[in-house]
Order: sequence, then C-alpha cells, then structure tokens
Amino acid sequence: MAQESLDALVSAAGNIPAYILGAPYELPLAGRTNSVWGLLGQHGFPTLSVPAGFTTQVFDRVRDAAAPGGRRLVGPVSAKLPVGIMFFGRPFSEPTLFRIASAYEAATKHRIPPPNFGSIPEP
Repeated sequence: MAQESLDALVSAAGNIPAYILGAPYELPLAGRTNSVWGLLGQHGFPTLSVPAGFTTQVFDRVRDAAAPGGRRLVGPVSAKLPVGIMFFGRPFSEPTLFRIASAYEAATKHRIPPPNFGSIPEP
C-alpha cells in the first residue's frame, strides 16, 4: 500500500450468503469461508465493513440425500439480503478508514434501517 501510495483497499465483505436464523448450520460450500478479513485484523491491518446494497436473487443449498455431499443448489430465488463492502488499511489507519467509509455511506445511501428500528437522533 505504501509503495502505491494507497490509503485503503476495498473488497466485497464476503461471498457467502447470510445464514438463515434458526436453520441448521450448513458447512461452507467448497470450503469457502469469510475468515480472511478477520485474519487481517488480527495481524494489525484494520478493517471496516459498511452496507453496500442488497441482492435481488440468491442461490441456496438444500439437503438432498441423492446429491453429492448430501446437498444441492437451488435457484435463483428472489431474495433481498444485505451486501457489505470492506475497507482495509495500513496499521493504525483507523481514522482514515472511518473517513472513507463515512464518505462512501453518505454518497451511496445504501444503509436502510431495519423495520421498527426507529430513527437515530441528530447530534
């Protein structure tokens, strides 16, 4: 990042759809996990995820004893699931990440409060 004079890098926050609350835990498909970003934070590289919109369709896994591994993909299925964008920077660059993420959120307006959450009072 220093060599290229970059303040931050950006990536999708994950590539695995959110789990269904209350559903049985499903193992990651083909070994995919979202753990790499957490590992960066553990090594001193700050990360910050903010809303980046919503999906319109997803593929889902269902149990199927006849399928390889006991699961198969179905879809696409209409679904509105949140998608995040991840910013990560140099060690000790948290203030810069907050400014970048705040500017992104202000420009895109992707964040939608959950229903019945209520408004956040202005300072």
